[in-house]
Amino acid sequence: MSKRTALSALVLVTTAVLCGCSPTPSQSDASSAPTASASSQSPSLAPSASASTSATPSTWESIEPRFPQQSLGKEDANHAPVFHDMRVGDHDGFYRVVVEFTGSDDVGWIGGWTTSPLTQGKGDPIDLGTPVYLDLNLQGGAMPVSEELAANYYKGPKTLDIGPIRVLENGTFEADTHIVIGMDRKREVTLSALSSPSRVVIDIAK
Repeated sequence: MSKRTALSALVLVTTAVLCGCSPTPSQSDASSAPTASASSQSPSLAPSASASTSATPSTWESIEPRFPQQSLGKEDANHAPVFHDMRVGDHDGFYRVVVEFTGSDDVGWIGGWTTSPLTQGKGDPIDLGTPVYLDLNLQGGAMPVSEELAANYYKGPKTLDIGPIRVLENGTFEADTHIVIGMDRKREVTLSALSSPSRVVIDIAK
């Protein structure tokens, strides 16, 4: 007579840092706040991803990346898209950060949550006076290596503030534009890639 041994299983349920879709308010990326500038297109049809707020990262906690779809027959490097504008806005229930590129090429991102962001290249510490950061490399732009690209490259403030949020642009290296968003705590965040013009919209829950 065989002997049965009962086995108990422990199922660990983890929450993904980014899920496939999250409700994003269906309004344009213009803000009613004085610090924001307008854009005419709604992000309602854009691919998006939502970051969880399950824990404060100790060092690095990756988010789900979105890689840009490069179009065939792209124009020469002197006409490549570049980082062109950065703005913030205060909306009902969320803060919005918009990073805009010239042209209409697809854009994407890689990044994660961290407590100790570093600059591109040198790797110097970045301190915006906040305990947690969303560290993003936005992909799809080009370095401003020609006069034409430099003429269209972003010339605004390096840091922008909205509520408890501080946003730093750390320049473009190769195809990565480095954006660091400091927060008072880890918040729910939704990222969307939009076109005409190309831009990444980051909505941060209040």
